Amino acid sequence: MFNQVLNLVSETGTAGIKGYITADKTNAPIPGAAVAIEQNGKSATTDQDVKYQILKVAANTYNIKIGAEGYTSKLIEYVVIKTRQLVRLTQP
Repeated sequence: MFNQVLNLVSETGTAGIKGYITADKTNAPIPGAAVAIEQNGKSATTDQDVKYQILKVAANTYNIKIGAEGYTSKLIEYVVIKTRQLVRLTQP
């Protein structure tokens, strides 16, 4: 399982998701973790600093899936992204 901070960042007409991924029990960073928006197929992979970003996402409600080798995948449902709004979502 994962800890993650999702910063939902929007620009005029579109939005984006950025954040970082760590292991939930140890808080160990997880480089190479995949973060995907189920409804549109957009995805990103965490870098060496375990950060990721997915840009140019339309305002809507999404399910976000996180996965990495050696970890159980996690699905975060009903993440609402609104135009011109910054939302920080932390999931333990």
